[in-house]
Amino acid sequence: MLTIHCHRCSRPHLVGTRSIVSMHHTSEGPVAYVRCPEGHLTLQEFGREAAAAPEPGPTVSLTADTHVAA
Repeated sequence: MLTIHCHRCSRPHLVGTRSIVSMHHTSEGPVAYVRCPEGHLTLQEFGREAAAAPEPGPTVSLTADTHVAA
């Protein structure tokens, strides 16, 4: 399953692999032409910039209360 953003519908869609019309390997990375559920053709990029994950934020450590009532 892929999440795509259709610029004609102006919204994201969750589509299956059957919606992929064609895939191409480019110097920027793989790209696919995918049809949204409304039938519009959109370009999905899978290159380094498209797959870059955001930097994780700082973690917060919580200490457990170890006092036990008698």
